[in-house]
Amino acid sequence: MTPDEKKTEGNARRVEQADDSAANAHMPAGPASSRLSGRSHSHDTAPMLYRDDPNFRGLLQDFQNADWEKCQQKIGQLLVMYPEDGYLLSFKQDVEIRLALQETRKKHQDEDLLHRRRWFRWSAPVIGGLTLVVTIAILWASHAYQVQLAQAKLAQEASAAAQALAAKYQTADTLMQAGKPADALPLYLEIQQSDPSYQDIGQAIQLARQSIAVEDLYQQGTQALKDGKSDTALGLLLQIEQLHPKYKDTPQLIAGIQREQQIASLLTDIHSAYAANNWPLVVSDYEAIQALDPFRQVPEVNEELFVSYQRLITDIAGRTNLTLADIDTADRYYRSALALFPQDAGHAQQRDDLKNLAAGLLISRYYLQGIALLETSNYSMQGLQAAIIAMRQTGVSGTNPPAAQAAIQRAQWFLDGYNNLLQRKWDPAITSLENLYSKDGSYAGGRVTYFLYEAYTARGDLLFANADFRGALKDYQSADRYAWSNGGNLLRLLQIEARLGLTLHKIGQLKNSAVFYQAAFDRLGYQKRLSAPAQQDLLNTLTQANAAFKAGHALEAIGLYETAMKQADQLYEQTKVAVSRDDTLPNVAFENNSSLESLRAANQLGESLVIGQDRDMLIPGMPPIGP
Repeated sequence: MTPDEKKTEGNARRVEQADDSAANAHMPAGPASSRLSGRSHSHDTAPMLYRDDPNFRGLLQDFQNADWEKCQQKIGQLLVMYPEDGYLLSFKQDVEIRLALQETRKKHQDEDLLHRRRWFRWSAPVIGGLTLVVTIAILWASHAYQVQLAQAKLAQEASAAAQALAAKYQTADTLMQAGKPADALPLYLEIQQSDPSYQDIGQAIQLARQSIAVEDLYQQGTQALKDGKSDTALGLLLQIEQLHPKYKDTPQLIAGIQREQQIASLLTDIHSAYAANNWPLVVSDYEAIQALDPFRQVPEVNEELFVSYQRLITDIAGRTNLTLADIDTADRYYRSALALFPQDAGHAQQRDDLKNLAAGLLISRYYLQGIALLETSNYSMQGLQAAIIAMRQTGVSGTNPPAAQAAIQRAQWFLDGYNNLLQRKWDPAITSLENLYSKDGSYAGGRVTYFLYEAYTARGDLLFANADFRGALKDYQSADRYAWSNGGNLLRLLQIEARLGLTLHKIGQLKNSAVFYQAAFDRLGYQKRLSAPAQQDLLNTLTQANAAFKAGHALEAIGLYETAMKQADQLYEQTKVAVSRDDTLPNVAFENNSSLESLRAANQLGESLVIGQDRDMLIPGMPPIGP
């Protein structure tokens, strides 16, 4: 409720209360007045002569009905007749008050109505505008909904069409994969008609048409191949290869045709090579055929092959520089030749000849394998034994072939000499090694000369110990010769020439003894080697010995040199080397430019020349020094 409405309602209530009060206050005395007010008025002293007047009764009726204007009229009429009546005057006043209240109420009502009309005039356009907006919004929403429904329908139709095209495309692809391009092409064309830009439809149509063309070429090519027209078939299949490199079995068909053409060409070459006595070409062309087709039988060239194998094996068997690879090749030729005529009596003699050649080559194989075993085993005891076993098999089949006989003999001398050296059998070791040296002084990488040095030195030491000084001198001289031939190893030269000096001293050749001592030490350049304070004593001894030698005091010089030899290890340089079980001391000394005497002394070894376990070993040496 608005403030104006509340105000109007309050005024109306006050007017009604005033009306009730006035009616009760001015109601005439008597029964009617008592019913209205329930009380009497003190100013009613004069008799009310107008009580029976119809106007008065109407006045009361209008009063009861709150018709104040009529009340005013009737009171006015009564006052004309009764102008001084106090009751009527009071009644008139009461009615006027009530009429005034009524007018006030009406005025408030009119103001309220006017206010409402003004509010309506102001709000009506706004409400109308809002109504228009709402109406437009409803219409727009309805239109949008209709558009959305239409779009959804179109999308549904487009989706159905797309699914149909996709299914058709998938079917076409499946047909293509199944090798049915003629069935796939109409489907691709239908798709293109429905949607020219669909995926890669243009490319798919092109591929289908190309596949149809390829299939046509394939049918023509295979038919030509069946008809024996290999050149025509190859041309058609090569066209297919350009369009579709892996179409069906086209690669295999092309390879087969080309293989047959190559084989035909090789067969022609075999005949030409045989006519020209070109045995290696005959065999190589035949092996090329086997590489192309391992199961191909070519009986038309068997005779030519057998003869070519025979000639090649004979040529290999006559070589003086056989290798294991040569023997392997000959063995392969031998087996291939026998396979050509396994049971043919007409070739029995030829097969026997090949067997003899093969037997000789087998002996050569044993020899070469023995050498290979020895070299790959690093000349260890185990390798030596395996090599000896292999070499002994060279005599199993009888006479050695001339090409390998000398080489086998040299190998046998080396193995015998090496084995006897390790067993400390100096005489047979020297005999075998001397025989080998006379044929090949650099055999086994130069080991033959070093082994002779050690064998002569060891036998000379044995003779010296038995006081056979002249026999020892002879062996020492031989050892000295091999020491020089083995590159002039300074350590070995010092040790063997000191032995020569000592032996000459024993037999009274003092001057020669002093010469050997002086030459041995002077060759070492001992002055540069003895530079440490701990070596000063040895340096002084050698300086005094040289002075005595130059002064011609041979015996004094010899004594000083022999004293110096007891400290000769100060002249050596030592390195540490890992050695293995079954290695031999002679081989370790050879490979490290040392000697058996030095190895034994540096490592406190016994008499055995075979190493019993893996270990590190000190290796004395005497490398050359700069100028």
